[in-house]
Amino acid sequence: MRQRIAVRCQYLQRLMCVLLMSVSMSNNTIAQTNTSKPNLLSFCSLHRQERVVSDLWHETGEALADIASNAAQDPKSLYNLQTYTNNLLLYSFESQNFELSDSLLNLYLTTLKSIVRTNEYAFQYFPQPNVRRTRVELSSEIGLWLQTPATNGLRHEDVLSSSQFIFLISNAFQLISEIVPDNRTRAMQEFLTKFTPVLKSHLRRWVLGSSTKEFNSVGPFQRRAWGCKHPSGSKQSGLTHIELIDAITANEMNTTAVKTLCNATTDTDLWVIAAVANLLYTQHSDENVLMLDHEIRDSYKDYLQKSGELLKSKTAISATKDFSGDVRDWVNFDAGSWDSTDSYSNTGCTNENFETVFETKADSSCATTNDSAWDIGHASRFVHVFDSLMKTADTFDLPFPDDGILRGFSNAFAYRVFNGDLEKPLFNNFMDGSNGWYRVGYSGQKGFGIGPFNLSSLALTGGYARWTIYNPDIELIYESLLAMLENKSSASADHVDKYYNHTHWRNFRKFKQYDFLGDTDLATNLALMQFYPALCR
Repeated sequence: MRQRIAVRCQYLQRLMCVLLMSVSMSNNTIAQTNTSKPNLLSFCSLHRQERVVSDLWHETGEALADIASNAAQDPKSLYNLQTYTNNLLLYSFESQNFELSDSLLNLYLTTLKSIVRTNEYAFQYFPQPNVRRTRVELSSEIGLWLQTPATNGLRHEDVLSSSQFIFLISNAFQLISEIVPDNRTRAMQEFLTKFTPVLKSHLRRWVLGSSTKEFNSVGPFQRRAWGCKHPSGSKQSGLTHIELIDAITANEMNTTAVKTLCNATTDTDLWVIAAVANLLYTQHSDENVLMLDHEIRDSYKDYLQKSGELLKSKTAISATKDFSGDVRDWVNFDAGSWDSTDSYSNTGCTNENFETVFETKADSSCATTNDSAWDIGHASRFVHVFDSLMKTADTFDLPFPDDGILRGFSNAFAYRVFNGDLEKPLFNNFMDGSNGWYRVGYSGQKGFGIGPFNLSSLALTGGYARWTIYNPDIELIYESLLAMLENKSSASADHVDKYYNHTHWRNFRKFKQYDFLGDTDLATNLALMQFYPALCR
């Protein structure tokens, strides 16, 4: 009874839900909670979240500043900044904590010191399709973050890291654009002014291309490194992102050996698409911020239409059952695209003991499952990416996503990924609910692997709590996680230590990445800083 009430209550009626549940009793396994345990309503309404987040920011701010300053040496710092702070950025604007917003914007501004001005670019497999990197002179100077130390004497752009950070910057633009100009802080105004040329130039270069002495439009994208090709013409690399989208949509990147991988949608693709969506949203909200000319605007609209059609074609809807046993639709994305990769070579193995399963190398009897889903770590991109696309979809009549699709993703997380145990919550490794081994022997590491349930800590950090607006049951899940982190009983402590502190295997031993039970270290604080800000929306 109690659980059924919780499932059916609307998000904005949570106060009534709590009152109803407080007088309801049930023996259902999924509802084995008591009113003394934390609930998100009290956590969000009694300013507890504000205090916790403030403390975490105080503990991690200096380390984040160090990470930002390291972008000149390693652009993967940009990747980490998005990972650690995107939930916090959204929280700061949604709670109107503009002091925190300003601190984050000022943090991001420090990365501009690491941008290199150059008129050369190190392309992969372009213009020579068999040479890994070639320095090509561009027609005009560009500014970008470059990888250091140099590879083969060439500093190059880490497009994944840069696109992940550019998405974060575009997300900040979108949030600021919703504030009346006269009410924007000085930090917001400075951020918009200084990042506008950076945001515009990166997206234009990636999506529409740069010009060289020989080519009018060249981009950094290719799949030659995966053994793929682009058979529709001689240009097999040096693709702009709109060219890559066209090629994937037409299934043109295939080779016989790696058919699904060649036409996969990567996290880089998602970041670039969503950043353009944020760009157009900002332009629509306040046309004085970016000042995009009509030709560029129209090109981006066309690009988003094509990208939306591609993403829509990658989704598959199936049926599952919710906590009450009622049938719900759930959505899988790009199923099977990664089956041929080494990371997925042992997803059919579900024994939790590494040595029992693999001894010294991956056991061929534990083969990959077909049509594997994204792992829940990489799939956390869906939360922010699809949220950005959703905000833009109505304004520009985009084909993807809609409420039903995002509800389907939230159903996948609640009813496929979550193990259904509110006392000892765990999460399957993949978005379709499969729970085999992941990344065994990753990058040649002996004794490395991510076993069943070993990605559960990423349910804490991934921001999936933001999907509560599509599925109220996710609120129950995150209340259980909140209770788990505060429960000091030995049984709960053992559970947390086994599955949330120890997150993977190294050299045939479980590796302790976090300490959610004791005096939290920096890594744990950074994880918690991704968890707590996402709980209230």
